[in-house]
Amino acid sequence: MIIERGILKIFSDNLDVNSDTGIIKTIIEALSHVLSHGKSNQPGAPNAFQAQCEVTGIVDKLEQLQLHPSRTVYEVTIALIETYFDVHDPI
Repeated sequence: MIIERGILKIFSDNLDVNSDTGIIKTIIEALSHVLSHGKSNQPGAPNAFQAQCEVTGIVDKLEQLQLHPSRTVYEVTIALIETYFDVHDPI
């Protein structure tokens, strides 16, 4: 599985405010797919990959990306946060 091969660390390493907008959008889309596969069918059960996103620093980087100058990056970031994490827009 790609999670075991370190894909979340790769995402984290490349998810930076200074990264190209296209790269950021691609990483967020891929991250959304990963997280969608981590959802449990049991109500209230945690997502299998959320904790790993916190450990690898992805959640912190998503919080920083809410301040990205690109409106598109802001929108895809907020959508991911609101869907999978209990983190809210600071604005």
